[in-house]
Amino acid sequence: MSGGNAPIEFSGVLRRASFARDAISLFFLPWLFDATPDSRPVLHVRMRNPALQPSDFETLLNEGVEVAVYSDRIDVWREADHGQFAWAVEILSCEWAAYEFGDYAARIAELDQVCERQDNDLRAVRAKVDGALKLSYELIRRAEIKGDVSSDMRARQDEVIRVLERITSMLEDRDV
Repeated sequence: MSGGNAPIEFSGVLRRASFARDAISLFFLPWLFDATPDSRPVLHVRMRNPALQPSDFETLLNEGVEVAVYSDRIDVWREADHGQFAWAVEILSCEWAAYEFGDYAARIAELDQVCERQDNDLRAVRAKVDGALKLSYELIRRAEIKGDVSSDMRARQDEVIRVLERITSMLEDRDV
């Protein structure tokens, strides 16, 4: 990268920062996971600046960021609070890379959590529907009892029963 070139820009998540003896590697993953086997969606930046420490990147890990990589610096904006970080560095390399095994494992763990949350939400909704169904059965039973009291009440209660039976059939329909 020469000083006059446009920066490489990226929007995603800073997933990892690793420190070797002479270089720092940052791995930025895209917002949307690309499951294509031969894709190279990860921005891997290798840079050198002896003054930078792991603590300089801790607040950015697993956060949404906007990144601009120049030949002599890297600018990072944290999306959550628009915090800006700019480091003067020597860029050793800036390239698109494939996911690593850990990225896939982390994605599977995220999807497991999503499935668990959705399963819990579905269970809660099902419990509410089951409660409404029990209430509907009870209201039908009471309307039938009231309708048996007199013929005047029977006509009105028949209408109530028809409405309740429609509601009940909608609640019983598990295909929705």
